[in-house]
Amino acid sequence: MRSHTGHVIYIGTYSKKLVPALRIGFVVYPRPLRSALLGIKQAIDLGTSLLTQHVLAEFLDRGYLRAHLNRTLPEYRARRDALEQSLARHLPSGWTWRHPERGVVLWLPLPAGLDSAGVFDEAQRRGVLVGPGALYEIETHSERGLRLTFCAEPVDRLLLGGRRLGETMRALVKRQRRPAAGGVELQTV
Repeated sequence: MRSHTGHVIYIGTYSKKLVPALRIGFVVYPRPLRSALLGIKQAIDLGTSLLTQHVLAEFLDRGYLRAHLNRTLPEYRARRDALEQSLARHLPSGWTWRHPERGVVLWLPLPAGLDSAGVFDEAQRRGVLVGPGALYEIETHSERGLRLTFCAEPVDRLLLGGRRLGETMRALVKRQRRPAAGGVELQTV
């Protein structure tokens, strides 16, 4: 990275690499920013467990991270591939999603006329939980979609979840196209 001022900040997390519930991250920053960043952390955070920080430091010092990633990354790839296989099989024809190269979530854009909150409700009724895109938006003009997390479920449950989500989408699209009272067909926008 380059900076004209020399003030580059790099932020990372161990949550995605180790355990999603591990809420420890790190910041690499130029020394002149130290007091400002510490003040910000203290203002927005009640503190991070010192014991957890020491355990993580020991884990990293002993080199266990590489062994852990060698075990977990193939499993996450298998889970991602299972979810994508199920979506390809069960979503309505022509639907696409963003193939995740990294991370443990897949983004499924929604067509016009379907909102993520409505899809969330219907999917939940059918036994599958999705992350409505509205929860992850900063701007209201962001792309509508669903966040599908695949790290916490085994392959068989992801295959089932993909099938149920496909059923959900087919039902919602069909409901959207159903003629309204008086025989007027609803159009998607």
